[in-house]
Amino acid sequence: MRLSMLLAAFAAAAICSCSAQDFFTRGTINKDILTKPTIDIKPTLDIITKVPTIGILKCGITKDKNTILGYSVEDRTAVYQNKCAGICPSRVDVTGGLKQQYECKPNQYSKVKVYTTPVWYTQYLGLNRFYSKLGSLKLVKNTKKVIQLAGCGCKPRGCVVRGRTYAHGAQVFNACGDRCKCSYGKLINCCRRRKSFTRMSHAERSRYTQAVYDLSKGTGGATPALKTQYDTMIAQHTTWFHAGIHTPSEFLPWHRWFLKNFEDLIRQVDQCITVPYWDWAADSADPWGSPLWNAGQSWFGGGSGGSCVPDGPFTTPFYLTPSEGTNQCLRRRRSGSVPTAMQVATMLSDPDFTSFSSTLDGMHGGVHCSVHGTMCTLGSANAPEFFLHHAQVDRLWDKWQSQSAGKQMAFTAGAIDTAMNGGATPRQLMLLHDHMDVCVEYAEPRWVIDVFEVLKALPPAVLRGIPAAKPQWTQQAGWWYSSVRNLPQDEVRGRIQHIQEKLYSSPELIPDDGDDFANRYGARLDDIYTAVDEWALTTPDDAKRAEKMRGVLEGLQADAQFALL
Repeated sequence: MRLSMLLAAFAAAAICSCSAQDFFTRGTINKDILTKPTIDIKPTLDIITKVPTIGILKCGITKDKNTILGYSVEDRTAVYQNKCAGICPSRVDVTGGLKQQYECKPNQYSKVKVYTTPVWYTQYLGLNRFYSKLGSLKLVKNTKKVIQLAGCGCKPRGCVVRGRTYAHGAQVFNACGDRCKCSYGKLINCCRRRKSFTRMSHAERSRYTQAVYDLSKGTGGATPALKTQYDTMIAQHTTWFHAGIHTPSEFLPWHRWFLKNFEDLIRQVDQCITVPYWDWAADSADPWGSPLWNAGQSWFGGGSGGSCVPDGPFTTPFYLTPSEGTNQCLRRRRSGSVPTAMQVATMLSDPDFTSFSSTLDGMHGGVHCSVHGTMCTLGSANAPEFFLHHAQVDRLWDKWQSQSAGKQMAFTAGAIDTAMNGGATPRQLMLLHDHMDVCVEYAEPRWVIDVFEVLKALPPAVLRGIPAAKPQWTQQAGWWYSSVRNLPQDEVRGRIQHIQEKLYSSPELIPDDGDDFANRYGARLDDIYTAVDEWALTTPDDAKRAEKMRGVLEGLQADAQFALL
C-alpha cells in the first residue's frame, strides 16, 4: 500500500514536470534559519544613503528579497529581513559651516512568528506548503519567533574608526591616537596627545627620533623645503634669545607657540607625531641614568664632558643647523641635579602667577645647564632634547592653569595682549586646549597622577613644612630600580625575570624603602605621612580627604619598592 502511494506521488510530479528533487526541495534560506539561534537573526544595517536634496525627511524600510526569515503563520507569506532606506536631511550649520550628515537608523523592532520547517515546494504551481502528509509520512510543522526591523528614523551619522562605528557625540581616538569628538559622521575637535617619552612604545619612540633626524637632514619623509623651515625656526630662537622670549611677559606663551610650530612642522614628516616630554622630576633620583639617554636608535644617546654625543640617533652625521657653523656636532655634559617631584608640587601650589612663573623659569634654566653642552648655549634649540624639556615646562604650566578658572588666564599685568616676537599675543596661547586653533593635552603616567593627587591636595604651608630629602643611592640599586621603572610596558616583561634575579640574588642591592621613595619624590614617605596626619588633626573637616590620601600613600609605598614587578 505504501509503495503504491509513493508511485502515485512520483506520477503526479511527472505530470507537473517537476523532478523528484524539485518535489522535495528545501529552500536554502529556510535551512539556514533552522541552524541559527533567534538572537543572531538580525537585520544587516549597512545602508548609507546619499542626500540629493536638503530638507527631505523620509526614512522607511525596504525588504531584502535575498534574505528570508521564514513564512508568516498568519498569512503564510514570506517574511523578509528589513533594511532602513530612504533620504535624510543634510544641512549646513550656519555657525560653524559644518555639514551635518544624517542617516537612516533603526528605531523599532518587532517579533514575528514564522514557519521554519522544510517547505514542500511545487515548482510548476509556484506554491509553498507548510505541512502535509505523503501517505503516512507527515511533514512536521515548526514555528519560531524572529526579530524583524519594523521602523526607521533619521539620526546623526556615526563615525567609523578602524572598522568600528561610534555614535554621534562620542569621544573617539583617531588613527593617530588624538582624542576627537564624533559629529555627524566626522571627527572634529581633535586634541593632540603628548606623552612621556620614556613611557612611549619602542615604535613610537623610533618614529619620533627618525622624524627629528630626517627634518634636520632633509631626508626620508622630510623634503629640502621642510629642512629649510626647520633651520629658520631654530635660528629664530637663537636670534630672539635675548630679545624678550625669556622675559616674564613672553617666556611661557612664546615657548608654547614655538612648540606648536615645531609640532606642526614635524607632523608634515609624520602626521601622527606629537612632541613628547621628558618628566625630569620623575627621574630626579638619577636623571642621567634615565633610559632617555640610552644608546639605541629609539632613545637619545648619551654624552659626557661636553664632548660630541657618541651614540644614539643624534651622533654624527647629525649636525646642528647652519646658524651654528658647518658640521657642528651635538654636545652634552650631563651632570648635576634636576628638580624633584616635591619641589614641583610646592611650585604648583603657588597661587601667584608671577612667583610661579619665576620658579618654573629657574627650574627650566637649571635643567638646560645640567644637560649642558649644546643645551646650555644660545643655540640650545638645536638639541633634540630641547623640545622634550620645553614640553615638560609647558605641561607644568598647564597643570598650574588647570587648578582653577582664575589661573587659566592669569598673566603678567598689562602684557596679555602685547605682541611677542613672531607676532602672536599671550592671550592667543593661554589655553592649551585652544591655542591658535590647536588643541593639545598631556597624557600622564599612572604613578605621576597618584603622587600629585596627594601632594597637590596639601596646603602650601604644609608642603613647605615637609623636609626635603634626596639621599644618595647605594651601590647599583638606583640603576636597577630606575631601569625597571622607566621602561614602557611593552618592553618590561622580557626583562622582569632578569632584574628580579639580580635583585634577589644580591640583597644588598635592594634600596631601603625610605631612601628609595625620597629619591623618587624628593621627600621621605614618613615625613609626608606625618604632614598628612597633622593636617587631618588640625582640620577635622578634611579628615576623610586625608584618609583617602593615606590610602594612596600606602600604594605608593608598595610601588616604591619595585615599580613594575
